[in-house]
Amino acid sequence: MKNRNVPWIKHFDAVSCLSVDVNQGLLYSGSWDKTLKFWRISDSKCLESITAYDDAVNSVVVAFDGLVFTSSADRTVKAWRRELVGKNTKHVLVEMLLKQENAITSLAVNPIVAVLYAGSSDGLVNF
Repeated sequence: MKNRNVPWIKHFDAVSCLSVDVNQGLLYSGSWDKTLKFWRISDSKCLESITAYDDAVNSVVVAFDGLVFTSSADRTVKAWRRELVGKNTKHVLVEMLLKQENAITSLAVNPIVAVLYAGSSDGLVNF
């Protein structure tokens, strides 16, 4: 019998990216298993697990104004925000920012000017 807690303990495939929100004490992880996981750093507890994409998660970056950006081999970039939903805090999809012909392989943020950069498998950088 499978341990029902396993999804909250680890990813089922390679971890492809990590990002830390120092102010909130959270670690974000993305995986080839198509999920994003949100971990409380103080006790290493997985607080939330989301099947976020139809393909591998390639990049996750903590950004400005409480946003988290993710990218995937499914050729999209998504924006997430941590919000109070009922009595719990959850990450809610805010918007799909980019959908293109090639996989988005990396993300970077310049918080000073509020710019998101997205590198893709075709050699282009979008911003």
